[in-house]
Amino acid sequence: RNMFGYAVWHYDDAVGILRDKRWHSASGRIPELMGITNEEFLNRQSVNILSAEGEIHTRLRRLVAPAFSPRSAERLRPFMRQVINDLVDRVAASGRADFATDICEPYPIPIICELLGAPKDDWELFSRWATDILRVFDNNFREDAPLIMAAQDELDRYVRELIAERRTRPHDDLLTDLIAAEEAGDRLTTEELVMMVEAVIIGGTDTTRNQLGLAVDLLLEHPNEWATLATHPEL
Repeated sequence: RNMFGYAVWHYDDAVGILRDKRWHSASGRIPELMGITNEEFLNRQSVNILSAEGEIHTRLRRLVAPAFSPRSAERLRPFMRQVINDLVDRVAASGRADFATDICEPYPIPIICELLGAPKDDWELFSRWATDILRVFDNNFREDAPLIMAAQDELDRYVRELIAERRTRPHDDLLTDLIAAEEAGDRLTTEELVMMVEAVIIGGTDTTRNQLGLAVDLLLEHPNEWATLATHPEL
């Protein structure tokens, strides 16, 4: 049991709960569960694909699914390799690194920016916005609220400008794909497009950092598997 409720660890139990319609996602109410009472912040919480359920989630997922296809991910792989190679090159000569801060921390933002079609000059902006928005999970909301909301506002303005530009000048990127997404005449609204971009940042930053760090930690505990992977990177 934790501060939010009960943790479910076993696969069969998790699948059972996820498929049982009597249960509902509380992820959209995490700020309330954390004791946040700031009305200005709570009023900003809108429908989000990360927490939506039922018909709302089904509609959003149906519209955006083609933009998140394996083929779409595959076109980013060369760029992903380049980013990780550049990060490793910075520390390879010394033969040591703090993997969490030198590799994991800076890795996701360039990928997300490339995915959205944001220029390299704006990587630092996105990194700051992601850092400040994710402060909501730091249990220091009273002091962090102004930073969090300022970052939300700046990101919102930036994304709306990017959407307006992509509507007239399409690129080969996720945002263009989302704008073009249509099913039976249904399209994402500008507000929903903004929400999707913010969901990508929130859902793709810390998760990527943590998974990468924990994967390396696990391989360090199993040196035979590490050696196999080094010999056969295609695995």
